[in-house]
Amino acid sequence: MSDEEELLFVRESSGLVKEVGSAFALILPIALTLGPYFHYVAPQISTWFPGAHLTPTFAVGTFAILFEGVGTMILMLSMPRSGASYHFAGRGLSPIFGVMEGWRSVIANPVFRGSSSFFATKVFAGGVVVMGNAADNTALMNFGGLLLSDTFEGQLWLVIVALVLTFVGFIFSYLSVKHLGYFFVILGIVNIAALIVSDIVMLMNPMTETIWNSVFDATENQYDAIMAGIDTAPFETLDWGAVGAALVTAIGIMWPYLIMPVAGEVSQPSKNIPLSTVGGVIGIGATFLLSTFALEYCMGNFLYAEIASGVVFPGFGNFAAVILGNSPLAWFVVLSPLYASILDSPSNALWVTRPFHAMAMDRLCPEAFAKVHPKYHVPHISLYFWLIIQIVMVVMSLFFDIYVAIGVAFTYVFIRWQFALVEVSLPYYRPHLWERSGAWEIAGFPIVSIAGLISGAVFFYAVVSFVPSTGVAFETLFTVGLYTFAQLMYIYYGRQLKADGIDMAAIFGQLPPE
Repeated sequence: MSDEEELLFVRESSGLVKEVGSAFALILPIALTLGPYFHYVAPQISTWFPGAHLTPTFAVGTFAILFEGVGTMILMLSMPRSGASYHFAGRGLSPIFGVMEGWRSVIANPVFRGSSSFFATKVFAGGVVVMGNAADNTALMNFGGLLLSDTFEGQLWLVIVALVLTFVGFIFSYLSVKHLGYFFVILGIVNIAALIVSDIVMLMNPMTETIWNSVFDATENQYDAIMAGIDTAPFETLDWGAVGAALVTAIGIMWPYLIMPVAGEVSQPSKNIPLSTVGGVIGIGATFLLSTFALEYCMGNFLYAEIASGVVFPGFGNFAAVILGNSPLAWFVVLSPLYASILDSPSNALWVTRPFHAMAMDRLCPEAFAKVHPKYHVPHISLYFWLIIQIVMVVMSLFFDIYVAIGVAFTYVFIRWQFALVEVSLPYYRPHLWERSGAWEIAGFPIVSIAGLISGAVFFYAVVSFVPSTGVAFETLFTVGLYTFAQLMYIYYGRQLKADGIDMAAIFGQLPPE
């Protein structure tokens, strides 16, 4: 390595190891996308946006991630380094986009993760209410109801359970990618299986008044009383305008590119990166469409009335459990949000530890974040930053609730529009990087640019169609505040580099060492 290269980067090697195998690569995007946000958001989108029926909405999302999967696959093959989208935005657009994305990732992801524990607990509490009614167990009914109540005691218990999930996830986040692979594959299969069981149950046994009333015998909670409580007409007709408005939230929870933060740790990248992204698109699209179709087929218009009534907190496993009644299989599906939450934590940590590591290697954040644990090969110092923000967000979620979910989803779609811009520009702006991927073309046009053009159009439409909630500024203030802070970091570290005589353009003109 030349003296100039030693000056540009903090170390001669990343310290990371290539231990991400095929099973890990394939399961990661599918099982992790079926996480707490999926269980919390997906059943409710059609009530938040009347007329945005679930299956058509996620069909549009699947169309977008099909091209996104191809585009991000080529980006990862072009720049096979761990660091998530920081490398792509910085080297494919400009350094300021890279720094903004790096800081967005390390802040938005623990915000997402803290709220995920909170949402997983709420969905699980709804399942506990179902099981309590099915078993005629007053203690279960009371505990589930307590977690969902607005009382101080209820909110305290909700935070306690969410924090337990947070700390359990933190422990698993210390695993090396080799052992993390075993963890993801085993628990990921359990998570996927629980969802598919729920789907099969709902498809085979559409909800009826008899089924519902056999579990909920209190007069005010029975089928007719719930249906009488709301006019479902505004929800019944498909409205493509509502679908457009819902796209930020829907696409914001579909992620075929989740191998991205550890792209530099993938063994046989030319095989396993395509396996992960293309397999992720197929798996995510299939499970989202199956689950949303099963839910709408099973519940019909009763879905809107039930969610409005609050008798059962919505969840795929919760509605399946009503059909299954007091049985071990019902408990298996009711626990789905907990499997999803524990599984999601270590994956989410990758979107903090790796971007911090990559920025530190480029001298654009504290160099301590470049240190790697000698035994586990994990950039472990940033895990504590990740944990602290999660704890804060668990508490904040009490006040902002769904607006946290929508705000985080908005930032996720916004950055994915930037992915698309990188895909369009890379063959022309950084052709030497694009050629590393194989430089595939159709009729003389780069495939990566075509993929970015199509997926970017959907993402940009979703962003410009988004309307913030009336009276609640969290969604917009979170995004503006996040990117403003990131720009301040760019200015600060840019001044540091200039004072040290280091050319930022030279750093972003090449890939860091493996």
